[in-house]
Amino acid sequence: MQAKQFSTKRLSRRGQTCRGHNQKKVDFTAGVFNTFTVAAGPYVDLIMVTNGTLPSGLTLTNNGKGTATLSGTPTSTVTANLTFTASIHGGPKTYSATQKFTLNVVP
Repeated sequence: MQAKQFSTKRLSRRGQTCRGHNQKKVDFTAGVFNTFTVAAGPYVDLIMVTNGTLPSGLTLTNNGKGTATLSGTPTSTVTANLTFTASIHGGPKTYSATQKFTLNVVP
């Protein structure tokens, strides 16, 4: 089981700024349960995949409060090029940041 974390480059709301390391790649093992924490900062309401398709057997669960969990048991080897989008809904405005990400499922 892998437990890793990624953060968006920068996401701000009302003068608050979230910065973090920019992990852009992770390897999962086919046929084995894997987990990866996507973290974007405490003010983020939603993290989702907005481009690309998760490999079969994996799900992304939005945990709220700036995190989401990518987990599951991938069924086959594949390279998935994804885009994560983290969003803050601040009244009438929505702020968002994106991060390109590569998920490799290896044998």
